[in-house]
Amino acid sequence: MGLLSTVLIILAAMSADTAMYLTVQARAAEIALRRAIGASRQDPALAIRG
Repeated sequence: MGLLSTVLIILAAMSADTAMYLTVQARAAEIALRRAIGASRQDPALAIRG
């Protein structure tokens, strides 16, 4: 039973890691798009302040 628990914990960790990675990638693309739009329109409301 210990082996099954270990495998399930590893799978859960990998799943969470993959979900976080994909979320960060999507967010980075969204931020880049907003910055590009803000830079082209010179609209401070669309630009992300950093």
